[in-house]
Amino acid sequence: KVIKVAGYQGKGSVHTRSIDFFINKLSKIFNFEYEKDITLSGKKASSLIELTKDNDIQISYLWSSYYEKLIPEIQLLDLPFYFENKNDVKALIDNKFYNFVSTKLDNNLNLKLLGFWDNGARHISTNRSFIHDKNSCSDLKIRTTPSELHINIFNKLGFDSCPLDVRDFKKALTHGEIDAQENPLTNFWNFGVYNSQKYLTLSSHLFGFCLFVVNQSFFNKLKNEEQELILEAARQTTNYQFNLAEEDDNKLIDMIKKEKVNIHEMTFTEKNYFSEKVQEFHHDFFIKFPNMKFYK
Repeated sequence: KVIKVAGYQGKGSVHTRSIDFFINKLSKIFNFEYEKDITLSGKKASSLIELTKDNDIQISYLWSSYYEKLIPEIQLLDLPFYFENKNDVKALIDNKFYNFVSTKLDNNLNLKLLGFWDNGARHISTNRSFIHDKNSCSDLKIRTTPSELHINIFNKLGFDSCPLDVRDFKKALTHGEIDAQENPLTNFWNFGVYNSQKYLTLSSHLFGFCLFVVNQSFFNKLKNEEQELILEAARQTTNYQFNLAEEDDNKLIDMIKKEKVNIHEMTFTEKNYFSEKVQEFHHDFFIKFPNMKFYK
């Protein structure tokens, strides 16, 4: 059997290396076709959802934010300055959120959840200065994802939000069309953001996770033993991915400093300032989705 797999990042990415690990675990059982970065062939990263849902590819990963129109409750993971640390989010996922998202994918999208992957603490970089308060955000065109929540959040903080899919973000970086962006360290490095944006504020404003999924119809047609092999390989890959992401983050700060990037870790006072600015998003989310209050 042939399994088509696709992602949206280059060979140095934690996610790409994790897919390599997954394929290696199953290469004696299945034949794989793997497109590491679909943005290189002109496709949007967000198209991975439809491609996997329609069985044009069978397995993919994608940052959870891209699912917000299909599973709006997933915006819980995108509430800025809401979670204290990554372990808080992991506890939420391991508790009830995994099963909630899994059921939504099964019932509505013809997708089966294989795992949540660590997509890193997200930080803000600019070509001008560090981020301390609303004044330091003003007149900065910041790339956000196409998420309406993200657009509104960064506008509220004082930025000028510029929503772009990963494909178009890479082009905008090359052409110097944005002043700021927010991403985990792994993307700051692998997308070459450090070449044009020399001020990195470690804000940890949210902790990202990717959904690692397989087409449900394809999976259901497999023999029981084949299904078990995929599920076990996915479990091992998710553990591998978490460890790899942790190692990567620890190395990247030193690598980024060597590129003459100035780094500022946001202070407790600064985080409190920004947290107060975005309380309305927390409030509105839980008014709209009271069933999501199981975390706090």
